[in-house]
This record gives sequence, structure tokens and C-alpha cells, in this order.
Amino acid sequence: MKACRLLIGGKSGHQRLPSISGQMLRRASYVLYVAFNSACTIVFAYQGYLWVRGGGWTKIPTHLLLPGYVLVWPVFAERNGAGRLFRWCCNVELAYTLCVIAMMFYGIKWLLERRDRQRQGCFPALSGEGIAKGE
Repeated sequence: MKACRLLIGGKSGHQRLPSISGQMLRRASYVLYVAFNSACTIVFAYQGYLWVRGGGWTKIPTHLLLPGYVLVWPVFAERNGAGRLFRWCCNVELAYTLCVIAMMFYGIKWLLERRDRQRQGCFPALSGEGIAKGE
């Protein structure tokens, strides 16, 4: 009986459609995920090409992607705190940075889909409240 209620959309028997803004946000997150993931793959392929041609791994730092005026901001001049963290992030390989950004957009898409499915009653909330009550 419980599984049947979950399949037909909860207690009332009707399914709520996901909101238009949620669908657009989910689609935009997916497009950005694919774009950043593709850029990451291209950078890795280029680094592989340089490795084969040069005989050693070539690090492409993230700061090569940033415009010059960003690198002269006062934040970069700081010795502690945000400046140090910013400089470290800019020295990480570009492919890793693109991959992290792609995974963030994938996570946003996944959370939006999960929220829509919870609203439709397809499975219980992440907190497990429905399970504890025996629903």
C-alpha cells in the first residue's frame, strides 16, 4: 500500500508538476555542467598532447584564464587570508578548476531534481521524517 501511494504521487493521488523556474534552473545547471566538463576534457587532452610532444607533464595554471586586471586587485596583494587562498586557487591546474566548477553545477541539478521528486512524492525526504512516522 505504501509503495502504491508513492508511485501514484502521495496520499492525494495527484502529482504536482515541477515549477517552470525550477525546470529552467535545472536545465541551465545541466548546460553549464556539460560546458565546463567539456572544457575540462579539452584541457586534459591538450595537456596529454603536450606531454607526448614534450616528454613531461605541463601544468596549465588557472590564472592564465583570468584577465590581467583581475590579478592586480588588492586581494591578491594580501599576505594572509583571502589573498593567500586566492593565489593558491589561481595556481591550481586549470583542468582541476574546471572539473570542480562542473561538479558544482551537476550537484545543483541533482538537488533540484531530488527536490522535485520529493514534492511529487516519489521518495521520502532526506531527513527521513516520512520513514520515522511509518508513511
